[in-house]
Amino acid sequence: MNLKSILNLLGILLGIFSISFLPPLALTFIYQEDGGEIFLYSFLSLSLFGGIDVVHVKTRRSHT
Repeated sequence: MNLKSILNLLGILLGIFSISFLPPLALTFIYQEDGGEIFLYSFLSLSLFGGIDVVHVKTRRSHT
């Protein structure tokens, strides 16, 4: 398999998976519960890694 395609798909999936942390994050703020930081940190880290992966694969694809 093509490694660039796999890494691109992994970055997209990480980005989509990070979006799944937004509803629980919103609910913790609406109901003023503890633990919202965990969802926030998870969302930020997964979207950051997914974004870096997608950008890295896109820039490497244009150089080859």
